[in-house]
Amino acid sequence: MDIRPLIFAALLAACTATGPGAVPSTPPAVYEDEGQSPLLNWSLTYPAAVAAIPPLADSLRAVFAREKADNFATAATDQAERSKQGYPFHSYELANAFAIAGSTPALLSITNEWMAYTGGAHPNHGTTAILWDRPAGRAIALSELTGGVAVLDRLYRDAFCTALTAERARRRGGVDAASAPGDLFSACPKLAELTVIPAGSAAGGPMTRLTFHADPYVAGPYVEGNYDIALPVTAAFVASLKPAYQASFAASP
Repeated sequence: MDIRPLIFAALLAACTATGPGAVPSTPPAVYEDEGQSPLLNWSLTYPAAVAAIPPLADSLRAVFAREKADNFATAATDQAERSKQGYPFHSYELANAFAIAGSTPALLSITNEWMAYTGGAHPNHGTTAILWDRPAGRAIALSELTGGVAVLDRLYRDAFCTALTAERARRRGGVDAASAPGDLFSACPKLAELTVIPAGSAAGGPMTRLTFHADPYVAGPYVEGNYDIALPVTAAFVASLKPAYQASFAASP
């Protein structure tokens, strides 16, 4: 029995799981591109808020179409080579699941939970983020809201590292990562290695949290999964924002 489709379904279900630091879920997607074949199983989904912005939706579909074509081509080559050598071939997997983390009149915060399997011991997965500037009609980096990457580092790095150390200890049976400096995953990652997700309500309203997301191998080994550290938006962060974006955030206790 080929268990790859079961793994694929389980990982897609995990994309909607909630927990400490997780970003909010959204209503069912209105756009779906899903299919299965001997070479590739694929899935692209995004919700109504994304579909309502044609340039954004068109871009997501175009990028996914290229990824899908690349995966089909690579899988065909892999299948032929494995057949020559007498090895089994398992269908590749490709999934992008977009969801809304926060929505304001000026900004739309979007996450993408992606998964890919191209052979090997296990699939790879991770999270990326898009911050869409509605008036400008384009994606914008979080650092552009404040005028530089150093602002976020100054305001949040210490709090992130403290929270990460506590979460690592919880997952590792009380072992403090800081007490094992030789361990590969003892150091606190740089914020540039993380996906930072402004989060609030998918229904609208100022965003009140920043979720600092670390994919597997960034803050811990694969078996520990993702690390999501949600920290409140502070008055200092709001003050650092350019005037056009200040109303999109609200300080949270």
